[in-house]
Amino acid sequence: MIVDVIILSNTATEKHYNLLLNTINTLHNSEQNFQFNIILVESSSIPFHETESLCNVYINFKESFNYNKALNQAFSFAHSDYVVIANNDLEFEQGWFFQIQKLMISNNLGSACPFDPNWVGHQPVNKNNELLLGYDVRLHIVGWCIVATATTIKCLFPFDELFDFYFQDNDYAERLKKMRIKHGLITVSIVHHKLSQSQDLMSISQEEKYIQDKIIFKNKWPTRQEQFNRFFADCWKKMLGII
Repeated sequence: MIVDVIILSNTATEKHYNLLLNTINTLHNSEQNFQFNIILVESSSIPFHETESLCNVYINFKESFNYNKALNQAFSFAHSDYVVIANNDLEFEQGWFFQIQKLMISNNLGSACPFDPNWVGHQPVNKNNELLLGYDVRLHIVGWCIVATATTIKCLFPFDELFDFYFQDNDYAERLKKMRIKHGLITVSIVHHKLSQSQDLMSISQEEKYIQDKIIFKNKWPTRQEQFNRFFADCWKKMLGII
């Protein structure tokens, strides 16, 4: 069975190249009954080392980095029943995909994430439960590795390119909830997130980018209280003849 794996990478240094190499090698060695079709999106204008030979499909992303725009380009090359969205700093354990696919099928999940025993968000998790249903970001949904069915990707495509870095996974969670697509954390599927280097993709400061993306997210997905406040404010403006 072929599984599409989209990896976003910025192979600007030897460290990043070694991380990517470890990701791809452990991915290939993790399963015997699955063939991984690697779609690599390379954002470095001058990669430290040639990376095109490491993948099946190579995309040279020449624009200013935009996480969701890069994913949207990669989705056009994904044709299997499952799509994995992966960082370039992962280490896959044996049988990780077999376990995640098995529980996705048996529980009718459209989306799932693997478990990292060292990830701070997974520390409170009861490992006796194979599956934890939910949409909490950094617990049920971890942006560094998401497995989705092709049907789910088709429902969500295109990903909102206003979210070019931060809050992309939050937007993904809200869209899953809105479309009632079940998602779960699979604790028997083990993938290690080795080093968070995704910030290297950004051209502006992390704090500035975080604030920008948070504003976009809150405007798109206001809480019920925020919706009420907006409605109440609009009513007053109409009464006062402002709008």
